[in-house]
Parts: sequence; structure tokens; C-alpha cells
Amino acid sequence: MMPGSYQLISGCALLTLISRSYFHYALTICLLITALVSAYWLLFHTKAPPLNLSDYYSYQCLTRPLPSSAADKPEFQILTVASPHAAQIADKLCGREDFARYYSGVRIRWQRRDFLTLDKIQNTRFDLFFNRAHVVEGIAPNLDLYYRMFRDSPHYSLYWVSLNDQPQMTPEYFAGKTIGLLADPHSQSFHIEPLDSLKIAGIGLQPQQIIFYGDMLSLYNAFNAGDVDLMTTPKGLISNNFDESKARYQLISNDMSPGKWYLSNAVNPDVHCALQTALNIYYSEVFPDAEASHDCQ
Repeated sequence: MMPGSYQLISGCALLTLISRSYFHYALTICLLITALVSAYWLLFHTKAPPLNLSDYYSYQCLTRPLPSSAADKPEFQILTVASPHAAQIADKLCGREDFARYYSGVRIRWQRRDFLTLDKIQNTRFDLFFNRAHVVEGIAPNLDLYYRMFRDSPHYSLYWVSLNDQPQMTPEYFAGKTIGLLADPHSQSFHIEPLDSLKIAGIGLQPQQIIFYGDMLSLYNAFNAGDVDLMTTPKGLISNNFDESKARYQLISNDMSPGKWYLSNAVNPDVHCALQTALNIYYSEVFPDAEASHDCQ
């Protein structure tokens, strides 16, 4: 064979190998692009079923069905600002026959005070809700068109509390200290009053000395862990989640109002007694010295 012919054949063989390699490479790229396009189409053109998340801020119970009651009874909606004793209120109502005549069950929600808005009031989103009077009046000056004040609350005392030393309302004491507050600007006990007490005492804190938390549990956990030096607490009003034997208190106010219960004007008076009885149980737990304001049984 001529040398030139050998070189030509070898060159052709090399080109064939290179062509095959490029063919496999191009085929791989083509398949990859096809897969990506298919995935994009499925992602943006296929409607996925809605994801149902659990509501960790509510409690629900059902009333006992009664033969004489309507089958399409509504659910009684309650809004409050804290979870303690919420289930007790709902369960007490669900267990009453006079309440079951009108409602299929109770759903009680606990949210920050600013969860309540004008549209929720005007649309009567809740049959019964709890909030401070100044918050409600600021939201809806025409509240009486939709709701009436149903039950007031006993007043309580608010304190600064520390697990390390005795709090003192002086700039020297608060120098270098960190305080924990709720991020809710409508919280009187855990946001407004603490800041006001510091202002009145002429105590100024740097931004890094104030740590905000989204809920009460996070605030108490941070206090117990030593992440903050001080917080406020309504002593004796709620179950404090810290070691009382180590706690040292400084009074802020002994005339704090936790809020009032407001009832929709559309609620049938026949269930008013059931509601008062449920709230009597709540207040006996929260305010041990409180007397029942109604004689309902």
C-alpha cells in the first residue's frame, strides 16, 4: 500500500471516531435539554393540589347533635390573644345543650392584638373576641353597630422581673442589661408599658439592648435561657414559666386592664348564659380572687 493511501485511511478512521464522539456528546446534550424543557413545563403548567397546613393557633370542638336542632348550624368563632385556657372555654361551650341548639361547634383562635382589623369587625368575622378597649376603639369608632362589650376583666399588677438580681429603675442598673419584649406594638404588658416605664425613669437603652420576640413562648424561653436579663410579667396573673424562687420583681403598675370581651350583636341572647358560664371558668383560673359577674348555671 502506498504511504499516502495509508495516511488517508488513517485520517478517515480518525475523523469517523471523532464524529462518533461528537454524535454521542450532541445526543447527550439534546436529551438533557429535552428533560429540562419537560421539567419546566410540568413545573409551571401543571396545577398542583393546594397544600393544607395545620393551624397551630386555634382549637376546635364539636357540640353534641340534637334531634330538634337544624342540620346546618354555624360554627361559633372566638378570637383571643393568648392560648392558655382557650381550649377550656371552647370545651365548656361545646358541652352545653343550650349552646348546641344554635351552633355545630366552636373554633377559638389566639393571635396578636393587631390581628383584629376594621374589616373583621365590619364583617363580623368573629362572634366573640377579646382585646383592649383602646385598641378596639382605635380600629372601629362605630363598634356599637356590630358588637357590644360583653364582659370586663379584673385589673392586675405588672412587674419587671430578673432571675439574676433585684431590678432597679435607674440608668446605672440597666446599663449593659438586655430586655425581652414582644414584637407586637399593641401588647400593653410586654411592649408598651415596659418602654413607657423606662422613659418615665429617664432610662435610655441602645437598640442592641432590646430584643423582640414573635410570641410569648419564645420570650419566656429566651428569658429562661439567659438570652435576656429582664422581661415584664403580670405576677400571679398567668403561670410564669420560670423559677419563681430566683425571681426578683420591680413594680411597674398595679392598675393594668387585660382587656374586654366583645360579643356580636347578631348572637342569639339564648346563648348569653352559656357564654358567661364559660368565661366564669376562665376568669376563675386566671384571676383566682375574681367573683363570677353573673349567676348563670
